[in-house]
Amino acid sequence: MRKGFHLLTVVGLLAAGSMLLSVRAHAALQGPPPAQPGPAAPRTYVVLGCLARTGNNVYTLKDFRDGSLYQIDASAQVVAPSDSLAWHEGHELEIHGTFEGAAAGGALRMKATQIIYISRTCPTPPAQK
Repeated sequence: MRKGFHLLTVVGLLAAGSMLLSVRAHAALQGPPPAQPGPAAPRTYVVLGCLARTGNNVYTLKDFRDGSLYQIDASAQVVAPSDSLAWHEGHELEIHGTFEGAAAGGALRMKATQIIYISRTCPTPPAQK
């Protein structure tokens, strides 16, 4: 009776171990659970136009294509202090950034992430007929 009991115990332990390995292998094949989506990054926009000073350290970019106005907020990380927006006044620029709502005068407020110098002069708008 003892030999049968030991044999039954060994077979039971082998079966339990086999089931445990099977469960672990199945979990490993499934991989980690999917990551939860985080908050979406703000969308970046590109505007092109002429930069003008419209107040004390306030700069507005006017899109010469449709006349839209954008108040530009450029931090020291985007425009070095020695290369401030004042130097770009009257120049044509391409500005990449995110919109942060409306500013005074109907302009959209834009937080610049990149400023690309296009020309030292602004294009002349076509003559109205």
